[in-house]
Amino acid sequence: TIGYMNQESELDLNELREKGLLVWDASLKGNQLTTGASNPEHMVKCVVYYGNAEFGHCCVGYAIGSYNNLEQCLEIDFIEKRCDGFEDLKHEFLPIIVSTLLFYASTLDRLMGLPVSKLAFVGPLPGALNSYERCGFEHIANYRNGQDAMVKYR
Repeated sequence: TIGYMNQESELDLNELREKGLLVWDASLKGNQLTTGASNPEHMVKCVVYYGNAEFGHCCVGYAIGSYNNLEQCLEIDFIEKRCDGFEDLKHEFLPIIVSTLLFYASTLDRLMGLPVSKLAFVGPLPGALNSYERCGFEHIANYRNGQDAMVKYR
């Protein structure tokens, strides 16, 4: 299940952080006043849950960013999966986030008239570049404010 970050999901993410399963404080990263997002007026805050109604579900991770009007781009500034990830989700968290963003981009374009020409993960960790490349992203140096990004054109 993928949802928009709310009070319940922030509590779930805080619990994971307190247990040492997440590093960043998602509520601070997703705050309009403290985020590095290019457009704090149009934030993107995805939270991913894994499981089902019969056996329960748990929070797996999140992605936070914004819609960049000038670049016509959905930019993700923070993405984090819990460090004790499930074997079923090994190498699957990023593709889940990318699929969600592509769906959201189509929704923005069709329903709100906001064109989205690309997706960007700003400031990627060097060890994750291969994962982005497997999802069809390319490395762009000096994308925004001197930061690198992994970009996928639509």
